Parts: sequence; structure tokens; C-alpha cells
Amino acid sequence: MSNAIYRVEGSFSASHCLPDHSRCGSLHGHNYIVEIFLKSEISESSHLQVDLSALKHTLREVLEDYDHTHLNDKIPYPSCENIALSIISELKIRGITVHSVRVWETPLQWVEIIAGE
Repeated sequence: MSNAIYRVEGSFSASHCLPDHSRCGSLHGHNYIVEIFLKSEISESSHLQVDLSALKHTLREVLEDYDHTHLNDKIPYPSCENIALSIISELKIRGITVHSVRVWETPLQWVEIIAGE
């Protein structure tokens, strides 16, 4: 048996501030990129394991709740780590268990949370 990793991507724009952080303590915003990864065992006789179109649609629905908001109103301390954990929770409510979620805050920095670890 082999494992397949499935990936879909979405994005949203939002403001936040991180209290007690030297650079990010002031109100500012980002254009976030979010990648979600699912893992599934496959074999040569496996059929479609993950409907990527449906997965992307669900991710889009989740991210609509974050888009053009002030994240501090939704997440008490909206660091990339906590944003990823919040997205994992929202997806789980919709019946999707992810392997990991990666949140890009800038084109050069991201955080990936491995679900359940």
C-alpha cells in the first residue's frame, strides 16, 4: 500500500494585531494563502479517494468567514499557528480531517500545523 498526499489552496485577506509583539503589535493586514493537505492510503485497485473540487469548495466556504475581517474578533491571538488551528477545527466541523494546514503570511514565510500532533 502507498500513501497519496492531496493538496488544495485558497486565500483570504484580513487584518490583525498580535498584542505584546514588537513588530506585529500594531494593526496591519496580510493576503494569506492557505494550503490544506489530506493523506490517504492507495493501491492500484483504488478508485477516487478525494474529490479535490469538493474539497476546494469547502475550503473556500471556510475562508469566506475570514476574508476581509479583523482576525482578532474571531481568534483571540491570531498568529499563523492559531489561524491554522482554527481552520483545522472549521474543516473538522464540516467532516474533513486534514493531514496538515499551511498558512502563508507572506511569500517568504509560512507555518504548517500537522493535525493531531
